[in-house]
Amino acid sequence: MDNIEHLQAILLSMQQSLAALSGAIPEIQQRTVVTRLAWSNGIQTYSPMLTENQASHFENLQKQIIVLRNIAIQLDMQNGMNGRDVARTYNVTQSRVSQVCSAPVSWQPIDS
Repeated sequence: MDNIEHLQAILLSMQQSLAALSGAIPEIQQRTVVTRLAWSNGIQTYSPMLTENQASHFENLQKQIIVLRNIAIQLDMQNGMNGRDVARTYNVTQSRVSQVCSAPVSWQPIDS
């Protein structure tokens, strides 16, 4: 699979995680309201802010963003951008750009 195909797979997986989290945002917001209310009344709460499933989606998104950024750096370099411009675009050092481009991106499909 080449970088373009990896990029498409990552974006599809991210879209699925974002859809799951988007539907959960009102529920997460409600839990924060309840927790704030409890704390303001001196009551400790013992319920997590995120469910295990929600936390898993956030973790997947974090990993996918890192891989997406590395693929984008490689593609920009392959498209002829110079290293300084790529580094500036992604707010990394030119050494980081060289490091990302010197080896294939370690892409693993992330199950959602």
